[in-house]
Amino acid sequence: MNSDDSIKKRSGYARDSARSLLSEYFRAYPPARIPVPVEEIVQYLGFELHLLDNLDENHRAIKLELPEEDRKLIGLNAKYHIHNRRFSIGHEIGHHVLAHPPESDCTDEEIKTYNREADEFAGELLMPLEELKRCMKSNKDPKSLAKEFLVSEQALWIKIKNQNLINLL
Repeated sequence: MNSDDSIKKRSGYARDSARSLLSEYFRAYPPARIPVPVEEIVQYLGFELHLLDNLDENHRAIKLELPEEDRKLIGLNAKYHIHNRRFSIGHEIGHHVLAHPPESDCTDEEIKTYNREADEFAGELLMPLEELKRCMKSNKDPKSLAKEFLVSEQALWIKIKNQNLINLL
């Protein structure tokens, strides 16, 4: 398997994992809805969510799992827009669900790979592919779609490009 095939396989696994989590969550707390209630999903997974004023601009979020205290924390940079914070929550949930090791235990290349997977996970969590396709049948305006999913236009465009959905607009 070449490097591109490996990336596609890992990205597919990340998206499938997000779909599984959404399915599990919405079975427990119906009905399925958009925008995805990502803050409720964080609580469902047992995380505490905190807005932090002291993160520098290069840090959108931080995830800490403290098994000795039986605590799981996600800290979000309070300076970022709600869209960025929602994506950061999805990204950190992705690291957790995909069982990525702490960055301190990883090479630079592994960190890039894990972050790419966490981004794929977050994109699928916030903009589930089938729901996005359904919405795009009646709504062709990317700005309006981004508002509907409560994501940035940039995140929406990345999802559309990565999933080859441009023809639906």
